[in-house]
Amino acid sequence: MKGRFGTLDELVNAGLLDRELLGSKPISGYRYTDSDVSENTYCVHADRISDNTAGMDFVLCEDGIIRYVESKNKGIVKRGEGIPLGTTPAAPTATP
Repeated sequence: MKGRFGTLDELVNAGLLDRELLGSKPISGYRYTDSDVSENTYCVHADRISDNTAGMDFVLCEDGIIRYVESKNKGIVKRGEGIPLGTTPAAPTATP
């Protein structure tokens, strides 16, 4: 509406997203944050609240592809990192 991508806070205040996304209370074990928000870019991160919550963290950027990193330790998936959701990770290759 303003000629650029909006932050989570701006989208919530415009009534386009649920206010729960901004709270400190996790949703289904994840906290949501944004980064790299500008006229041409944005990323929204879904980071698990603890290593025991789940096995993946997620990111969604302006290309519209949800990516994930599967790990024993929680973390933030950065722009360009992760495996596109719905694809199968490549199997490790055996070395002779």
